[in-house]
Amino acid sequence: MQEERHPMDVLVTGASGGIGRAVSELFLERGHRVDGIDVAPATVEHANYRHHVVDVRDTASLPDLSPQVIVTCA
Repeated sequence: MQEERHPMDVLVTGASGGIGRAVSELFLERGHRVDGIDVAPATVEHANYRHHVVDVRDTASLPDLSPQVIVTCA
Protein backbone atom coordinates (compact mmCIF):
# COMPACT_ATOMS: atom_id res chain seq x y z
CA MET A 1 0.00 0.00 0.00
CA GLN A 2 1.37 3.41 -1.00
CA GLU A 3 1.34 6.16 1.62
CA GLU A 4 -0.75 9.23 0.74
CA ARG A 5 1.31 12.43 0.69
CA HIS A 6 0.04 15.90 1.41
CA PRO A 7 1.65 18.97 -0.14
CA MET A 8 3.86 20.99 2.19
CA ASP A 9 4.74 24.68 2.17
CA VAL A 10 8.51 24.89 1.72
CA LEU A 11 10.83 27.90 2.04
CA VAL A 12 14.17 27.74 0.23
CA THR A 13 16.79 30.47 0.67
CA GLY A 14 19.35 30.94 -2.08
CA ALA A 15 16.75 29.60 -4.51
CA SER A 16 18.04 31.21 -7.72
CA GLY A 17 21.07 29.05 -8.30
CA GLY A 18 23.03 25.93 -7.55
CA ILE A 19 21.81 23.77 -4.70
CA GLY A 20 18.94 26.12 -3.80
CA ARG A 21 17.49 25.90 -7.29
CA ALA A 22 17.87 22.11 -7.37
CA VAL A 23 16.20 21.76 -3.96
CA SER A 24 13.32 24.00 -5.07
CA GLU A 25 12.80 21.99 -8.25
CA LEU A 26 12.87 18.68 -6.34
CA PHE A 27 10.17 19.81 -3.91
CA LEU A 28 8.08 21.13 -6.83
CA GLU A 29 8.45 17.83 -8.73
CA ARG A 30 7.13 16.06 -5.65
CA GLY A 31 4.00 18.23 -5.55
CA HIS A 32 4.86 20.75 -2.85
CA ARG A 33 4.47 24.54 -2.81
CA VAL A 34 7.75 26.47 -2.70
CA ASP A 35 8.61 30.03 -1.74
CA GLY A 36 12.11 30.91 -2.89
CA ILE A 37 14.17 33.74 -1.44
CA ASP A 38 17.28 35.18 -3.10
CA VAL A 39 18.97 38.49 -3.87
CA ALA A 40 18.86 37.48 -7.56
CA PRO A 41 15.78 37.19 -9.79
CA ALA A 42 13.91 33.90 -10.12
CA THR A 43 15.34 31.11 -12.26
CA VAL A 44 12.54 28.65 -11.43
CA GLU A 45 9.20 28.81 -13.24
CA HIS A 46 6.37 26.68 -11.88
CA ALA A 47 2.73 27.22 -10.91
CA ASN A 48 3.51 26.29 -7.28
CA TYR A 49 6.57 28.54 -7.00
CA ARG A 50 6.68 32.10 -5.66
CA HIS A 51 9.91 34.06 -5.67
CA HIS A 52 10.89 36.88 -3.30
CA VAL A 53 13.89 39.08 -4.09
CA VAL A 54 15.21 39.97 -0.63
CA ASP A 55 18.38 39.63 1.41
CA VAL A 56 17.96 37.22 4.33
CA ARG A 57 20.19 39.50 6.42
CA ASP A 58 17.51 42.22 6.23
CA THR A 59 14.84 40.69 8.46
CA ALA A 60 12.50 43.67 8.02
CA SER A 61 12.21 42.91 4.28
CA LEU A 62 11.44 39.19 4.66
CA PRO A 63 7.97 38.10 3.55
CA ASP A 64 5.49 36.91 6.17
CA LEU A 65 5.42 33.15 5.53
CA SER A 66 4.56 30.08 7.58
CA PRO A 67 6.49 27.23 5.95
CA GLN A 68 6.42 23.68 7.23
CA VAL A 69 9.94 23.08 5.94
CA ILE A 70 12.87 25.52 5.68
CA VAL A 71 15.92 24.71 3.57
CA THR A 72 18.74 27.24 3.95
CA CYS A 73 21.08 27.40 0.95
CA ALA A 74 21.96 31.12 1.15
